Amino acid sequence: MMDELKLFALPTRVITGVGSSAHLGTEARRLGERALLVSTRGAAARDTILTGIRATLEQAGVAVTPYDELTGEPTLEEVDL
Repeated sequence: MMDELKLFALPTRVITGVGSSAHLGTEARRLGERALLVSTRGAAARDTILTGIRATLEQAGVAVTPYDELTGEPTLEEVDL
């Protein structure tokens, strides 16, 4: 007996490789004009990777809202702001 055919379409693009984060701004801009950049407490201030990601987004015209108040795995209180 054949099962009924089911189709799931997931519009996902995955870009990998050395330097791929440099394309983040262009890819994000295709999806909109704003981005929420989530990190753990204090990471944004000390992490050059996050600094580069933010710059790439802003150079592509994406407004970045940083949220760096997470202490690790988010609690319900942190998520339900």
